[in-house]
Amino acid sequence: MRALIIAAIVVSAASPVVAAETSPTVQTAISYSDLNLASDAGRKALDQRIRIAARQVCGKPSLQDGLRARLDANRCQAEAISATRAKIAMAAQSQVALR
Repeated sequence: MRALIIAAIVVSAASPVVAAETSPTVQTAISYSDLNLASDAGRKALDQRIRIAARQVCGKPSLQDGLRARLDANRCQAEAISATRAKIAMAAQSQVALR
């Protein structure tokens, strides 16, 4: 079964130094075995799954949580999405190199 692991550092409201020392890494698997990544529709579906997983991993603070929490969650999501896309690109290059 093909799956990607998305990992993101959960950012706390503590100072950056304390957050870096104590924040756990959270991961979730994203299955793509049912997708045809050679098609536009398959790639779009995978991208949607990555965005959903990033929100699950990083959280989606409400307005009551404050601006800092929302900014931290947005940054976490952006970093998780970027890292996952980089893993996909490397995996795709490896597949092409093996052919």
